[in-house]
Amino acid sequence: MKKISGFWLSPSYRCNNRCRWCYVGGMLSRAPEASLEEVKSYIDKMVQTGAKRCILVGGEPSFYPSILDVIAYATSKGVDIRMMSNGRKLASYDFVLELKRAGLTYCSVSLEGPEKIHDETTRVPGSFQES
Repeated sequence: MKKISGFWLSPSYRCNNRCRWCYVGGMLSRAPEASLEEVKSYIDKMVQTGAKRCILVGGEPSFYPSILDVIAYATSKGVDIRMMSNGRKLASYDFVLELKRAGLTYCSVSLEGPEKIHDETTRVPGSFQES
């Protein structure tokens, strides 16, 4: 049996942008959010398959209310945990420090182009500056 080396995890589809291209689309307001216990069970199942890396995606993963608990739990299970983000909540230095303390090892931030194009794409004025 082949082992899984890593996995993507989306605990929530909530987001603070409304990107024109978003694959989540109309699900943003309707999609159920996984409970922390459900997310922990997903991590446990992936660890059982041999997974050593998790990439948090969304929606916007930083919007998940228990994101710090998810990161700390995955780290406690030996998982290298990373995140793909729109970066807007990362404008808070204190929040970034909390993510790091919880065990986040890497974060990529999406920019959709120069400021005008980015803000038009996300449909949120000022989102480029926050990102």
